[in-house]
Amino acid sequence: MRGARLQVVAAYQWPLQSWAVPAELGPTMIDQDAVANETRALAEGFLAPHGARHPGVVAEPYVPAGDAAGHLVAASKGADLVVVGRHRRRLLAPARILGSVTQAVLLHAASPVAVVPPGPVEPQDLPED
Repeated sequence: MRGARLQVVAAYQWPLQSWAVPAELGPTMIDQDAVANETRALAEGFLAPHGARHPGVVAEPYVPAGDAAGHLVAASKGADLVVVGRHRRRLLAPARILGSVTQAVLLHAASPVAVVPPGPVEPQDLPED
């Protein structure tokens, strides 16, 4: 797949959902543009070290509002390959259980799907005893 275009889908839920009642949210309204910009910044920050290591790969962040699985399935219609991540093992869930987004993409994608395991845990990310 040399020379392939890499589109990184970083979807965010809008409107934001909260368990707080409206009065508890306070007077500040959350701006959708701010959420989109923050999501884009997170995606670009994630991609930055990879771009430095692989300068020949052009990665384009795509930051849509809405369901991540739906956007990934839609993007799969024009893709040669969809790559999704698998969550780290959780305390009460076996490692073989996939997240809802990965399951939906595996079931509905129009192109091949690769499920990759999470990267190694960095020492600073480990919980303190």
